[in-house]
Amino acid sequence: MENPTKTELNVYGIKIIITSNKEISSWIEHDYNYYLTRQKSDMDYNLKFNLFLQFPDYSKLPELTAKKYHEDYIVYESKNTRIIDFFGKALAIYRIDDKTINIYCSSKDRLYEIFCLSFESLLGEELDKAGFHRIHCLALEKNKKGVILLLPPGAGKTTLALKFLESPEIKVLSEDIVLFKKGKLYGLHFVWGIRKNDAINITKRFKGRLMKRGKYSDKVLINVDKSNLSHQAEPKIIILGKRILSEKSYIKSTAKHRLFIPLLKSMVLGLELQQSLAFFLLKNTKEAFSKANISLSRLNALIYILTHSKTYEFKIGKNVEKNYNVLNDFLSSVK
Repeated sequence: MENPTKTELNVYGIKIIITSNKEISSWIEHDYNYYLTRQKSDMDYNLKFNLFLQFPDYSKLPELTAKKYHEDYIVYESKNTRIIDFFGKALAIYRIDDKTINIYCSSKDRLYEIFCLSFESLLGEELDKAGFHRIHCLALEKNKKGVILLLPPGAGKTTLALKFLESPEIKVLSEDIVLFKKGKLYGLHFVWGIRKNDAINITKRFKGRLMKRGKYSDKVLINVDKSNLSHQAEPKIIILGKRILSEKSYIKSTAKHRLFIPLLKSMVLGLELQQSLAFFLLKNTKEAFSKANISLSRLNALIYILTHSKTYEFKIGKNVEKNYNVLNDFLSSVK
């Protein structure tokens, strides 16, 4: 790697160092700027990534038998190494003992896409070990009270988050992933991804950059002003969103037990449901769910959140502006 650039992140005590070229380093600094830091030593990193903008060299790889097949990649593994082959176009080699990940690809956009997916997958595993639990949701905060919104696909999660940035009373705790630990919710503030066709007016307000993706549609990644974001809250309200084929929009109280399964899916699966690479760095899917201590801890966290929160159902209609107004009016009335 010529003229390598090192980028260092610290996400709630999880320390990461990424070595790449200057351009990719600038992308990382933009997309994960909230957690940029400078460590004094390279001996205590939880994760180490090396990104090589070059065609993978298969000649020096050991002869291994495939362990897992996916439409995007094939997984091979030995006792301490996991190799992910993206059908000859990219290669990721994960050394489990020292948490080092080397990724090779001649396309800088594909290289970065693989890095982002593997980074967030491994970061999630490290956060699990540190006692944090991820919840895939839109999370808001008012007067230190946390609101978890479990919304279905296409419900306008990012659109709602952008609108709440302008609210004087209600702050955005997280647009996509919120963390829970010891009775508190913590925002996980990565950049927000906007579909390219929807981003024309948004990028006039926020600094953004285009992220090109292979399998999925391109996105514009934007950074929002940190002053408009919340950092911590206590869980007090859970709202389950459901789409309805109507112009109507309303929120009604619902029994706590109705939120158990949706919250369980969001906590146990959460990020993994959204990304094709979510499990590729774990031993296997079964092992991911068989860690008794993490499973029990997640269940305890879920029960805590439910017992300490009021629960509601949000009927989401076709009118985006009305959906926001209904939700805003509801939360504004909360004492």
